[in-house]
Amino acid sequence: MKLKSGLNKGGASMGKNIGNQDIDNKIKNYVKKAYNLESKVMFFPVRHHSPACSFHLKKVIESYNPEIILIEGPVEANKVIKYIAHEETKAPVCIYYSYFDRNSFIEENKEKYRCYYPFLDFSPELLALREGKKKNIACEFIDLSYAEILINSKKLEVMGKAQEKNTYNDDYLMKESIFIKTLCEKEGCRNYNELWEKLFEIDGLKISTEKFIENMIFSCYLSRESYNEEMLKEDGCLSREKFMSMKIIEAIKKYNKVLVVSGGFHTSALIDGLESNEEITLHNIAQEDTGVYAMSYSFEESDQLNGYASGMPHPAFYQRVFENIQKKMDKPYEEAVLNYIVHCGKLIRKNHGNLSTADEIEAFNMAKGLKSLRNKYECGVYELKDGITSSFVKGEMDAEAQVSLKYLRDLLTGNKIGKLCALAEVPPIVQDFNELCRKFNIKTTTLENEVPLSIYKSKKHREQSKFFHIMKFLNTNFCFMEKGPDFIKRKNTNLVREVWKYKWTAKLQSTLIELSVHGGSLKEAASSILTKRFVSCENVSGEASLLLIEAALMGVESSFQGLLPLFGEILNGDEDFVSVTNSCYNLNFLCNSEDLLNITMNEKLKEFFTAAYNKAVSQITSLSTVDYDNENEVISKLKDIYHISNKADFDSETLIDSLKLLINKKNLNSAVEGASLGILYGLNSINSKEVTDKAMQYLYGTGEKLMKSGSFLKGLFSTAKDLLLIEEDLLNGIDSFMRNIEEEHFMALLPDLRFSFTFFNPFEIDSIAKEVAKVYSTDDDSILYEKALKEEDINLAVSLDKYAMEILKKWNIHP
Repeated sequence: MKLKSGLNKGGASMGKNIGNQDIDNKIKNYVKKAYNLESKVMFFPVRHHSPACSFHLKKVIESYNPEIILIEGPVEANKVIKYIAHEETKAPVCIYYSYFDRNSFIEENKEKYRCYYPFLDFSPELLALREGKKKNIACEFIDLSYAEILINSKKLEVMGKAQEKNTYNDDYLMKESIFIKTLCEKEGCRNYNELWEKLFEIDGLKISTEKFIENMIFSCYLSRESYNEEMLKEDGCLSREKFMSMKIIEAIKKYNKVLVVSGGFHTSALIDGLESNEEITLHNIAQEDTGVYAMSYSFEESDQLNGYASGMPHPAFYQRVFENIQKKMDKPYEEAVLNYIVHCGKLIRKNHGNLSTADEIEAFNMAKGLKSLRNKYECGVYELKDGITSSFVKGEMDAEAQVSLKYLRDLLTGNKIGKLCALAEVPPIVQDFNELCRKFNIKTTTLENEVPLSIYKSKKHREQSKFFHIMKFLNTNFCFMEKGPDFIKRKNTNLVREVWKYKWTAKLQSTLIELSVHGGSLKEAASSILTKRFVSCENVSGEASLLLIEAALMGVESSFQGLLPLFGEILNGDEDFVSVTNSCYNLNFLCNSEDLLNITMNEKLKEFFTAAYNKAVSQITSLSTVDYDNENEVISKLKDIYHISNKADFDSETLIDSLKLLINKKNLNSAVEGASLGILYGLNSINSKEVTDKAMQYLYGTGEKLMKSGSFLKGLFSTAKDLLLIEEDLLNGIDSFMRNIEEEHFMALLPDLRFSFTFFNPFEIDSIAKEVAKVYSTDDDSILYEKALKEEDINLAVSLDKYAMEILKKWNIHP
C-alpha cells in the first residue's frame, strides 16, 4: 500500500491516492455517509481533548442544527449531563464510574472497579454538551454501561481495577496500530501525539470541516485495519459498537436530525451498524453495585504524561491554544508557544537568574525554524520543547538543566482545578469534607501545602489534627504527617507539634464517594470502618488497643466509648504475652493523655489497664520456650512491663515473683533470662554481683553456653545497661571474652553483640570508652574515633562510583 501522508498546503485529502482503489472508495463512501448536512444522521469522529475536533464540531452543530446529539459515553451518565453542561460548572471536571462485581460476571474474586471520564474546555464531548444546553438540543450518552464494558472486555487493563488510575477513553488502539507507527516514521514524528498535533491540530485548523472529517475517517479506518475481529471482540469494541448502533437507530426513529459524536476508531463501525440491526444481551446488574457521579478534576490528573491514558498531553498549553482559537487569532499556536517561552524564562530567572531575553528570542526563532523544517503551518508544543531545550540548556543535561525543563513541563500541565455547579449531587461525605476544609482554611489545590499544628496549646489546632488523622485513617492519600509524635508506632512521642502536608487530587473525591457507603460524614465513615476492624481483632487485644488510640486521635468519642465493652471481651480471651503487653502499654498512654486527646477516659478504661498489666505479669512464667526469632520482641515487652510498673505505681511483688519463677526454669531463652535478671536488679530483688556472676557463666562458658552469651548480654543491657558502668568484673569479662573467642564463633555472635550495645546513648558510650581506655592504658578518643580517609582513597571511590553508573546506564539498568 502506498501512503500519501500529511495534508498538502492546499488542503488536499490525507487519503488521496493511497494506492488501493477498493479502500479509497470505501473511505469515500464512509465520508459521504458521515458528512451530509441533508441526511437524517451525521457522524463526527473525534479524539478526546482535541481543540481542532472541538473547533470543527462547533461548525457542524451550527450548520447541521441537530435535534439530538448522541455522544460516546456510558449511558448511566445521562443523569449527570445537566451538571456537566451547567453554565456554572468550570472545567476540568469528570464523570466517576464504579462497579462492584458482586455476581462474578468478570472474575471469580469479586473485584471492585472504577474509572474516570474527564472533560476539559476543549474536549469535543463537553463542547457538544454545552452547545446542546445553549441551543436547547437534547444530548445523550449512548455507550454500554461501565459495568457492561468491563464484562464484555477480556482486556481489563483498558479500564482496569479500582486500585489503579483508569480512564473511559483510551487511544491505545490508535497509537499501537501499524498504520500510525508507519505514518510516524514517514513524517519523522517521535510518537502518535506529535503526529496528531502536526496533521490534525495545527494543519487541521486550515482546512474545511469536510476535509477534516475525511482525514479523521481515513486515519481511523486504516488504524482499525491493523486489528482482526477477534482482537476487537476481546477489547470490547464490537459489543460497544453494537449497543451504540442500537441507540442510534432508536434515535433516528424519534428525531429528524441526529448528530453522533464518537471516537474516530468507532465511526466506520457505527455507520455499518445502522444496516446490521444486531442486538446485544445485557446482564442483570443491581443498581447498588454501580455508581456514577460528576466531580471536579484537574489539569494534573488529565495530563497524559501523568498516567492518564486517553486524550492529549499538556492540557494547559492546549487550553491556551483553544482560547486563542475562540479569539479567532490567525496563529493560535505560535502565540501559545511565545507565551510559554516567556513564562518559562521568567521562572528560570526568578529561581536561577542565568537566562537572558536573548535566550528567549533564540528559543522562539528555533521553534519557528523547526516548524519550517517539519513542514507545519505553525510551531506547536514539540517545537516549543525542542526550542527551549536547545536555547535554555547550556552544555550538558545536568541537574540545573533538568530543573529548567521541569519548569516547562509544569507550565504545560498547569494546576487548574475545575468546579461543579452548586446543583450537582454529591454524597454528604464530600460535602462534609468541603465544609471542614473551609472551617480549617485548608486549600484544595494540586500544589502541596504544609501546616504546623500546636496540638497541646491550641484547641483549634487539635481539632484540625483530628481531621487530618481521619483522612489518614481512611486511606484517602490526602495528607501525611511529616513531623510530630506518632503514638501508633511509638516514635517521637516527646514532640509537641505536628507538621502535616496535604494535596488535592481527583482520586481524593472518588475515594470519598466510595467511602460514602460507610456514613454521611467523615467521622461516621471512620467510626464504621473502625468498628469493623475492631470486631475482626477477635482475641488480639494489642491491635484492638491501637484502634482505641486511633479513635482518640480522630476524636470519634462515640466509637471510643462504644468499643470499650467489646475490648474487655477481647482482652479476656487474649493469651499472647506480646499482645497483652502491647495492650497494657497503649492503655497506659490513653489513661495519661486525657488532656491531649480530649476523650473522656472513664473508670472502665483504667480497670482494663490494670487487668492488662496483671494478665501480662501472670503470662511471664510462660516465656521459657521463646525461640530465637521472637526473643527481641519479647525482651522489648518485658522492658515495657518494667517501665509501666514503675510509672503506674503497681505492686512490684507480683512482677518479682513471676520473674523469679521464670529464671528458675530449665532451658530458658538466654535473652529472656538476661532481660529478666536486669529487671530484678532494677527492682532491688537481686544485687549486681549476682547478675554479673550469671553473665560470667556465659562469657567464660564453653560450647552452647558460650554461643548464647551475645543473646544474654542483649537481654541484660535492654533492661539494666548501667551494670556495665558500675561492675568492673562485667567489663573485664567482656574484654576477656572478646580477646579469647575464636573468629568463627565471634562472627556468629556479632549480630547479637552489636545489638547489645545499641541500648547505650552517646554519653554512655563515651563513659564505656573511658573505662576501656584505662584497661588498655590509652585515651578514649583513639578508641572512639578513626582517622579520616585519605584524599586519594576518596577520589578513587568517586571514580569507581562514576564508572559503575556508566556501566549500569549502558546496560539499561540504571533508572
